[in-house]
Amino acid sequence: RKNEFKPLELEVNDFGVYQIDSDTQLHVNKDFSQEGLVVNGLQFPFTVRHKRAGDSFCPSGMQGATQKLKDFLTNAKLDKWSKQNTLVVEHNSTIVAILPFRVAYGYNENSNDSKVNISIHYC
Repeated sequence: RKNEFKPLELEVNDFGVYQIDSDTQLHVNKDFSQEGLVVNGLQFPFTVRHKRAGDSFCPSGMQGATQKLKDFLTNAKLDKWSKQNTLVVEHNSTIVAILPFRVAYGYNENSNDSKVNISIHYC
């Protein structure tokens, strides 16, 4: 089929621009003046992938409580396309951010740890 959904699983090893598909890029940088999610304490390599059934994470602002990703996206009132194309940032099998919406609890604190600014750009 022409518009068949192809799940993404991209290993990010360094700062730079990564091509997700023909019209979408992932920017990973240290420039915090740019729009994007700033993830504290994130180290390379990490994985950016589409959501999977059963994914859960601890959203910032929920004091460490776990929430299913499906419920988080439903509460955000996203359309079907946005839900299907949501990207997850994962490090050591832990979801640390949902692009472009939320950083996980523990990765949002302002600290001296390594910081990464991650953003999605549509060409």
